[in-house]
Amino acid sequence: MSSITPVIDNILDFITGQQDKYTPNNMIQLRGDDLRFKLSDTTQGVFFRSGSDPEVRASMYGQNEPGVVTAAIPAALSGPLQVRIAAYINGSVRSYTYTHLITAV
Repeated sequence: MSSITPVIDNILDFITGQQDKYTPNNMIQLRGDDLRFKLSDTTQGVFFRSGSDPEVRASMYGQNEPGVVTAAIPAALSGPLQVRIAAYINGSVRSYTYTHLITAV
């Protein structure tokens, strides 16, 4: 029996619609499977990492559905970003790190 985990298929810049891009201090849209998470649980959500800096959790969200999540890029972040999502599924928090870095438009 395989365990279910969130999976990000692609990330789109909310302003331009470009894949694997973001507009600084604006929203991105994650599309995939099993993405929905509990907003009030800080171990769940969308997390960003710039280089070797510590991860930063998005503090503002729009859609939070199984197939689509929108999240704001924290203002302090810039450059290529790693994106990870964490969601509580079947008794534990499971996470997935997107396979591409996203870059500013």
